[in-house]
Amino acid sequence: MQIKNGLLCPLLTIDYAGPLQELKALPGYQELKTTADAHKIQLIPSVMSIAGGIYTSVGSISLAFATESDEWMGKAGKEEKGKAAAGTDS
Repeated sequence: MQIKNGLLCPLLTIDYAGPLQELKALPGYQELKTTADAHKIQLIPSVMSIAGGIYTSVGSISLAFATESDEWMGKAGKEEKGKAAAGTDS
């Protein structure tokens, strides 16, 4: 979990396309809150904007936090990097 690796700013926003009561009842939410509290990160739950809800659908979740820059490789890129490190590069 990125919280344990460190954030540049002690804030984590979580937007939910639905009522916040539903968000807080979802599996994993309480664990996220407990982890954030333990690392002195402020968790900011909010209702997703209407536009966000339309484009993502009801029940969607969006997280935002700031970390150090990291190159995005996606799943395929990580698999290739792992093969190269193991010396099994094709």
